[in-house]
Amino acid sequence: MDFLEGMRRFVEGEPVFQEGDGPSDDKQDKSPHLHEPPKSGSDTIKPLVNEQGYKVIPKIEVSHLHTSRDGAHMTSTLWISNASNEPIRIDSVWVANQKQVFNRELKPHEGHEFIIYKGPVQPNEAYHQARIVYRQLENGDLFQEEYFVEYNREPDGMYTLEEFHETGPIRDI
Repeated sequence: MDFLEGMRRFVEGEPVFQEGDGPSDDKQDKSPHLHEPPKSGSDTIKPLVNEQGYKVIPKIEVSHLHTSRDGAHMTSTLWISNASNEPIRIDSVWVANQKQVFNRELKPHEGHEFIIYKGPVQPNEAYHQARIVYRQLENGDLFQEEYFVEYNREPDGMYTLEEFHETGPIRDI
């Protein structure tokens, strides 16, 4: 097929590419193409759904944020619990412009203490956003929950992490 024939078909509302337009069968590439969907249904990842057919989004809960300070450095820990009935993996936490990668699995209703920040004490309250990225283990579906960070102003004018406040909703990423 030449360009003008393709344009004529397009203008007339016909399919541009039709059988017999491509290279002959003996010249055609017989290798599988990357854009073709997998042949078996077991290769595709299906989201978990509840009895009403809605996608299951696992819920996490955060509590017990504790910050200890040693001069110009601070270390903050946070208790993260899997509040769902599905096993999950906590992939990472981003807070105060610092990312910590964990890849820690949590069984249903299990919790763990994570070191979410280890670095300099903050000179201001500029970084008010935090996020936790986690995934369902059964199908690898990835989620992100965002939080508003509340700081504590120290007597020397520096700031330490005080609390996380959920801003919701959970993002399916």
